[in-house]
Amino acid sequence: MRTLLFTLLCFWQCSAQAANYFVKDKSCEAISEQLTIKTQMSLFQSDSEVKAQQDLRTQALFEYKKIKNSLAANSQIYVKERFVMNRDVNQESTSSNSIKKRLFYTAHFTPSKHCNENQAMSEATFIAGEHTFRILKSKEKKITILSNSDDRPAFKKFDSKLITSKHFFDTKFGQSTQEVTQLLGLHSLELKNESKRIRVYGRHHAFHFVNNQLVGYQFHLNLLPMQINNVLTLENKELKIKLSNDEIVEAATPIAPLQITALKKEFADVETAYYKSSDTEVDQRLIGLSQGQLIGEIAFNKHCIKSFIAKNDGNIDKNINTSLKLTSSSEDNISVTPCSEFLYKKADFIAKLKLFEPISTNNIKLSALANYFKQGHSWEFSGVKYNDPIASLAKLGDYDEFFDSAEFTSQYWDGYFYIYDGKLLSAELTNNDY
Repeated sequence: MRTLLFTLLCFWQCSAQAANYFVKDKSCEAISEQLTIKTQMSLFQSDSEVKAQQDLRTQALFEYKKIKNSLAANSQIYVKERFVMNRDVNQESTSSNSIKKRLFYTAHFTPSKHCNENQAMSEATFIAGEHTFRILKSKEKKITILSNSDDRPAFKKFDSKLITSKHFFDTKFGQSTQEVTQLLGLHSLELKNESKRIRVYGRHHAFHFVNNQLVGYQFHLNLLPMQINNVLTLENKELKIKLSNDEIVEAATPIAPLQITALKKEFADVETAYYKSSDTEVDQRLIGLSQGQLIGEIAFNKHCIKSFIAKNDGNIDKNINTSLKLTSSSEDNISVTPCSEFLYKKADFIAKLKLFEPISTNNIKLSALANYFKQGHSWEFSGVKYNDPIASLAKLGDYDEFFDSAEFTSQYWDGYFYIYDGKLLSAELTNNDY
């Protein structure tokens, strides 16, 4: 029995090593029909989405090998894959063990020939999800990850530093944007025009500049809308403020009425909220603080997507020049238009496009950002609009309904439109050249 298990394990490993996998390789030529495998997994609140993706890839490969029970030596398999994350299943439950979402995976496996061996991946690399355009396979059969290097300073955490009425994480009013950048590093978000600029660090700290000089500082737990907040770097959960009498006030702990009075004497605006610490106790905590001049509006030209069919429309520098730029937690460069569009930039081209539901401006504590979205409108993608019926996707190309989404393919773009009650809500689309 042990011998049989060892033989099966050896066969599995050998067959896995025999095949190479290729993603986004235009040189691959199919030698037999495409085989589609669909798998899914329930995710709990504490589960890792990355680990879930790896498990689904492993399961899909296992199902593929059961059908294609023999893989020829040095065989090449072209893979086209999609992940779809379902909406929250139980939004009312507060249990960390309640199902939060469901992840669906579709993989198309095509036995191929003439693929570019420089883009070959082992099964392990494919499962690990490291297959992006930065991955190469060297002659020594080692995987080398090439990063996009530039002169931008690295993002720095500053949660251990103190805030005072005149100094904000070692910065002070009157310093230039360059001086602030040297002290704090790379910002997460920038909203600007010719004379005014707001830079957000992490998710909760905004530095306001006029004519290249720091004029205001703002902290708030609800500084940004959730759609933007979720893609930015998370840092400094604990904010510490040093008062003139050297007393330290921490935003993450209960705050006394006398401390609130002291804060209001030193800062222009102070906001607190009540938190339920137990069934019978309620704490008051600091959630907002500002000092100096805060920018309420930033003039901008409205640049929104109207048609994204032609390949040349992918050039972000020529066609889209937005006032709002993000640097995500994965260091993606994202432009956000006032028309509910996220444009993921790679080498001056839009590699990925996200269309999202209109942002509510009710709870945004960054006034200039709220005004930015108030002047915009819902997304429109080549004649297909937000809340249009599913059938309108026929204007763009082929589509196939799949759970709560519609899989879309065209000559230059493919991806998913998310659906609710038969209408289009949002989308995630990828440039076919990416």
